[in-house]
Formats: sequence, C-alpha cells, structure tokens
Amino acid sequence: MRQTHTLKLALLALFAPLAFVQARADIAIHEDKISLYGYVAGSVRQVWQQGRHGEPNSSDITGALDAANLGLAFDYKPVSAKFSIYVPDAGGNASDDPCLLDANVTYEMRKGAKITFGRFQSWVGYEAFHIPAQNFITAGADGRLSIIPTYHEGVKYEATKGKYSYGIAILDSVYPTEDDPYGGDGDIGNGYGLEARAGYKGRNLSGALTIGRERNRENDNTDTWVADIYAEYFIPRTKTTIGAEACVKTIEPLVFDNAGNALINNRTNTWFGLVTVRQKVGAKNTLSFRFSAGHKKVGIYKNQQYYDDGSPVCKGGTVVLFNKLSMAFNHAIARNVDFRGEFGYTNYNNTLKGAGEIDKETFLGIQLVLKL
Repeated sequence: MRQTHTLKLALLALFAPLAFVQARADIAIHEDKISLYGYVAGSVRQVWQQGRHGEPNSSDITGALDAANLGLAFDYKPVSAKFSIYVPDAGGNASDDPCLLDANVTYEMRKGAKITFGRFQSWVGYEAFHIPAQNFITAGADGRLSIIPTYHEGVKYEATKGKYSYGIAILDSVYPTEDDPYGGDGDIGNGYGLEARAGYKGRNLSGALTIGRERNRENDNTDTWVADIYAEYFIPRTKTTIGAEACVKTIEPLVFDNAGNALINNRTNTWFGLVTVRQKVGAKNTLSFRFSAGHKKVGIYKNQQYYDDGSPVCKGGTVVLFNKLSMAFNHAIARNVDFRGEFGYTNYNNTLKGAGEIDKETFLGIQLVLKL
C-alpha cells in the first residue's frame, strides 16, 4: 500500500504543472497519432454516522488521493488503441493496487460502425466512472448494491445511424470479481456475459437502454440479469440539464446436492434509481442536485429448505435500503483543474442485522481534480 501511495504522489507531481499549462485535454506525443491522457484527484471528507442495532455514532475526517489514471492513446485510422494504468482509492474493502484499466483495440468500419477487442467499460450506468466527468464526489448508488459494472473483457460491436446508436458485446462476464474489481472474471470456460445497448442522441434529448446477462457455471450455477435505462434533457434557455436513471438486477443461483438434484432456487433482487439536476452558473461554475435510492434483498426462495430443528437454511432480508440527497458545487479553476464540493445526507433502513449498522449518514467533502 505504501508503494501505491508513492505512485499516486509521483503522478500528482507529474500532473500538477502540466494541468495548469496544457491547453488541451491530452498531450500529443507523435503527430497527434499518440497522446497521453489521465488525471489525479484528491479529497478531504468529513462523515458523520448514526448507528443502529446498538452500534455507536461515529465521526471521521479523512484526506486522501482518490484515484489516478494514466494512459496512452494510439490513433492510426482505421485502427486505434488505448492502454491505461489505474490506481483507485482503497475505500471500504477495495484494493488500491494499480491495475490495467483500458486495454483495447478498435477497428472503425464504414458507415459509423466499429468493433473493439480487449478490456473496456460497461454500457450500464448513467453516472460517469472517471472522476473528471463526474458531478459529485460520491456515487449515487451505495456500493453494497453491486449493481453498476465497471470494466470487463470481450468484443463489442457499435454502430451509429443519425441520432440513433446500438451495440452488442460478448464478454467473459458482465460484473467484475472480488480479485479484480475493474475487470471481468477472465474465464470464458465457466460461462459468458452479454450486453446489448440502444441509444438516442438528439439536440437536447439523449438516452439509452442497456440489457445484460451473465451466466456463471462455477460453484453455484448463477444466472444474472440487469437492465438499465436513463434519459437526459438539456434546456438551452436556462442552461439546465435534467437526468434520470432506473436500474434493476436479478441473480438466481441453482444450488445442487451431491446427487446433482436442485435444492433451492434462490433469488437476489436489486433496484436503483436517481434524478439529477445540473445548473450552469456563468462560464466556470455548476450547481448539481441529486436524489437517489436503492434496495437489495436476498433470500427470496421458491422452494425453501429447512434444517432438522425447523429453521430455514438461509434467512433472507434487506442487505441495504437507502435514499440519498446530494448537493454539489463545481468550479473550473483552469482548463484542466477542477474544484468540487459536496454535501450529502443518506437515510438507511436495513432489516438484515450484520448487513450494515448505519441508520443515517451525513457527508461533507471537497475535491481537487488535475487533468491532462
């Protein structure tokens, strides 16, 4: 972890002078065919938590480098490629070990179509993955929902015709693993992943629908479905952007006994939604408001099994149920330097003891983003 922190500081030392002097969002290395891109972001956060189930209240203030990303982009039409190293924040139980994030090659065909091979970002989700494109310091979705994928490996086909776009991806998996939270499971022998997307981008209105399926034959035979839809509307007169998203996910594993007989058909249901309003104030300032909510429930059985004493094999319950209100302020200090502040309030109602002993949480934070 010390080596990771040193790497982040080294990237910060590299980005700081370049961010203030660069006039573009990347650095051309060779005749605009090869360019360097990336960012470093750091924040100071104050969190107040009110406990439940007998847990005490807490107050914690932290300062950390949130994430760093450094990559190379190659553009030799009709072939292009991207490779980047990503150093995440070690929040919660996540690892802050550097990882390969972008690692893909794209071939552009005629009539607006292209095909990409390698590791690339999922189509699921409205809020941006990378910090410079975000409007808030925190995400709208609670991390325990595990509903928005990050990156995975495979091949995807995309095409655009006028205002409409569509795509299909064949993947090793839709969702990442615990060992690699920013990639697929790396194994096509244990199952597969699929994503299909349809999008629309007009003058002021845009949106997309993505449906994904993951079939995993390791251990439990798991079948996962996810559907995500979002829309965004820009009001030119007031420079106001309104966005909304709804996402649902179902996991259904089949558990077998030693004889291969199906015992339990267990389902985990998760849903998440948000509404955002962004208001441009002058040339360099943006005010953002967001309301989000989500629910993850496990242990919904079609054929419940019981022990000899009559107790259920697994007692299900709500892992997380929350609603969250966030307000953020963004200021562009320079072309490639952003300052961000956020206040947030989250209310929890978790019925499954041990899934989370937080009743209410208040967040206050500031963040600085340096971009190439």
